[in-house]
Amino acid sequence: MGEPEELALELTAVARTAGADVVGFGDVTEGLHPEFWPLARAVSLGCALPVRVGEGLAFPDEPTVARLVEAGRAVAACLRRRKQRFFVLPSTGEGKKGYCAALFGHFSHKVAATCAGLGWVGKHGLLVSPEFGSAVLWGTVLTDACLPVGRPVRRGRCGSCTICRDACLPGAVQGREWRRGLEFGDLVNKDGCAAQVARLQREGKTCCGRCMAACPYNFIAVHAKEHSEGA
Repeated sequence: MGEPEELALELTAVARTAGADVVGFGDVTEGLHPEFWPLARAVSLGCALPVRVGEGLAFPDEPTVARLVEAGRAVAACLRRRKQRFFVLPSTGEGKKGYCAALFGHFSHKVAATCAGLGWVGKHGLLVSPEFGSAVLWGTVLTDACLPVGRPVRRGRCGSCTICRDACLPGAVQGREWRRGLEFGDLVNKDGCAAQVARLQREGKTCCGRCMAACPYNFIAVHAKEHSEGA
């Protein structure tokens, strides 16, 4: 086993110990913003959100955010010991300040995850993991370390399914299949989505999440977990 593979195993182990449910490595050279060069390898980290079949879900809940933060710190500490350069991008639910806030818009966690082969972007503009569905909070650590990378996913795999579109009350989800190069705004009417979220927040609710909660892969993941725990 070579040094890149050993490092990948170590990073996976420390991230999972810290609370990550999904860990992968991707080559994000294509389209990498100059601010991040030469950190062209991404360590993609995912933490599954709590899902209750038949109910909505809290997004993002504090325990899941905390697990993802710890996983990012563990990966960073490992890379630091190896004297590798890195940059930890904050997760969706994490507070963003100063330099991190300025750079946050220059990179998408979905890019890292799809480049690592961990899933695809669904018709609702969210990443779909075969293991956990849409109910995953993602984080990324960019690095210049030499790491083996997964096979990138370049197209959506939702097929004829339109359940997320049908669940969207303002009709913001367009029902378009994703492919590499399409942005969130190409799949979802951002103004319609934002207006719905703002309305719910005025009512004291944290977020909408209907499209996320409706994704069939969430239910597949929950039932698979229940089956494995009952075996």
